[in-house]
Amino acid sequence: MRRIDWVGAIAATCLSTTVVAAAHAEPAQSTGAKCVVKVVTENEKYLVQDTQCAPGASSPMTKRPMRVVYTIKGATLKRTYDDGSTETVVLADGQTVILNINRAYSFKNESDVAYHALSVTTK
Repeated sequence: MRRIDWVGAIAATCLSTTVVAAAHAEPAQSTGAKCVVKVVTENEKYLVQDTQCAPGASSPMTKRPMRVVYTIKGATLKRTYDDGSTETVVLADGQTVILNINRAYSFKNESDVAYHALSVTTK
């Protein structure tokens, strides 16, 4: 009997149904400020969020749950961890990653283009 990875299947379904609408969404405006995170849809098990970061925008320092991230518009992000260490991550258009970082961090869009991604987390 073949085991089906339901989390992957559900994540793919959620992402495929929201990518077209999100791709046409207005990019986040730089207010010198923060990334804009909106809930696209959710149910009792999953949360789908749309994240947009204008050039120079950043996110708060927080510990994030494991998630699948689909990058609509890629950028270079600088992660700053709670211990002060940093890491630069380059995300390409159309790239999908599974993130399971077990410590708090913030990130800043270091590119001259807006970053736009969809993420699926379990509740």
